[in-house]
Amino acid sequence: MSDVFGRMTTAARSARVATRLDPRWSGVGGIFGGHVFARLADAAVAVAPHRLAALTVCFVASVQDGPAEVDVDVVHAGQRTATSRFALVQQDRLRAHGVTEHTRPGEPHLWADRRELPPRPAVGTPPADGQLELVFRDRLDLVIVENSREGRPGGAWVRLREAPAEVSVESSEAALVTVLDAMPPALYSREVAPTFVPTLSFSAHFRTDVMVDPTAWMFLSHATTWASGSTCIDDASVWDAGGHLLAHGRQTRAVRWPA
Repeated sequence: MSDVFGRMTTAARSARVATRLDPRWSGVGGIFGGHVFARLADAAVAVAPHRLAALTVCFVASVQDGPAEVDVDVVHAGQRTATSRFALVQQDRLRAHGVTEHTRPGEPHLWADRRELPPRPAVGTPPADGQLELVFRDRLDLVIVENSREGRPGGAWVRLREAPAEVSVESSEAALVTVLDAMPPALYSREVAPTFVPTLSFSAHFRTDVMVDPTAWMFLSHATTWASGSTCIDDASVWDAGGHLLAHGRQTRAVRWPA
């Protein structure tokens, strides 16, 4: 296990993983959700057998920078699959919880979706939420081709600006969940934009037959597929530079409007 995690104590199929939320991934009111997902993915990879195939996270409170603990309980560990439950605790308070699914690596590859990707422009479109001071964007090369709008998906070319170990990213899956959360919701393209769209729940599914170089360019497709005055749903997919699907994610967000 890397030094990014502290000591891990195990008993039976349970483990407590000491981790740290990097302040360089700060967002609005706390740590950027993509970084939280990444630390949880790395904790699950460190404890459970097989490759991480799916991750679901539910927030109950904001996550701040600094130390935290991830309690991982491997409730099933078979020859082909494994399942774990986890809880992220910070300052003795539950912040997030969820489940992971793992599958045995090395299974024969059948197919993965492929799409034609737009060329990467020399200068991208400014993010629709550019009025927000989002520190985490300094960790990414994000070249937006088009922002998401109501009824119209958007997309961007993206990669980590620094080596993964330098920005607290350990596994391929951690890199992918970081990228999946990088685009702003389509609500920011409205004339009256929200002030804050915190994640309530997030689910991601990964290909288990590839390893990802997060410093290589990937394409992120994104759409806000449903929105009300209080919540919205975002769908996102990550594709390699050849147009092959790497991961898909969906999240429910709360929507906060100006007073």
